[in-house]
Amino acid sequence: MSQAPVVACFGRRGVGKTFLARKIAQHQARLLVWDYMAEYGPLAFRSEGNLDALAEYLHSMRGQQFAAARYIPREGTVEEFEQFCALAFRFGNYLLVVEEAAAVTQAGYLPPKFGRVVRQGRHRGIGLLWCSQRLNEVSRTLTALTDYWCGFNIAEPADMLSLVQRCGQDYTEQVAGLPRFEWRGFEVDTRETFTDEARLLALWGAPTVWRTPGAPANVAKAAVNSRKESQR
Repeated sequence: MSQAPVVACFGRRGVGKTFLARKIAQHQARLLVWDYMAEYGPLAFRSEGNLDALAEYLHSMRGQQFAAARYIPREGTVEEFEQFCALAFRFGNYLLVVEEAAAVTQAGYLPPKFGRVVRQGRHRGIGLLWCSQRLNEVSRTLTALTDYWCGFNIAEPADMLSLVQRCGQDYTEQVAGLPRFEWRGFEVDTRETFTDEARLLALWGAPTVWRTPGAPANVAKAAVNSRKESQR
């Protein structure tokens, strides 16, 4: 993976956040998902509470162009998440998706093994897409190290304050006023806002045929079929 940014996808329940996150995920050649609510499927490999099986799959896909796995936690505890992160760090060159980050972090606490992924993952080609309904409950370290934000409508004053502190008043007001199913992107380095979905899909080096707007349906379908064949 030539690029490995950290990206946040946030918003109230039912505004389209997970739908967009799934779409981003499904356009990546190599993917690993902490599927907290069992919403990412079907993928090439699925493990429900079995980290050993996940490790075996990831080991078998080392060096392969395509890989796609999701882990559905048994209990969703921080301890289980840390075991997942320790395993995830061993394998590079993929997009890691973490659903409901607020369930496994706290405003003042970032689990150590997840913290290693956040801080050092880019050196192993690990991109990160984390999702949450509540920004106020997510680790401040995680938000500080986030490169891009993808915001849907938020309403809680505490969440808006957290967003103001990281991305500024103007972006926060834009996000707070969005109708359902609309989003607004924000790049931290340039302070630029955007709404180009193709830009999101390409952040982790998604193949051009999958991210080009208006690509012929048969071409895109052929690319997806090719990926599935490679995963078998």
